[in-house]
Amino acid sequence: MDTEKRIETLEKELSELKKERDYLKGLPLKYQIAELLHGAMCHHNHTDGCGWYYETWHSWEKKGGWTNKYDDRSGYVTKAVKLLNSFSVEQIKEIVEVLK
Repeated sequence: MDTEKRIETLEKELSELKKERDYLKGLPLKYQIAELLHGAMCHHNHTDGCGWYYETWHSWEKKGGWTNKYDDRSGYVTKAVKLLNSFSVEQIKEIVEVLK
């Protein structure tokens, strides 16, 4: 791969990472932790086995949260709240790294 093409690819990846960072920063802390937990713990097929990407936090809240066997958001928010009641954010991040 030539240098210019590689730079272009890396700049695109960096742009996507910055968008993800900004998105996460805008969420309440319990949702940020739920996002981290989902990323570390979910082993479902994200095409049709996990409903995480079919819902946004805004639409999920608007519905009051939803419950079915693939309701990852409710489960992960519950886990996040429990962790936040017992650990600091830094400790939780360390725990999530162990779970990956």
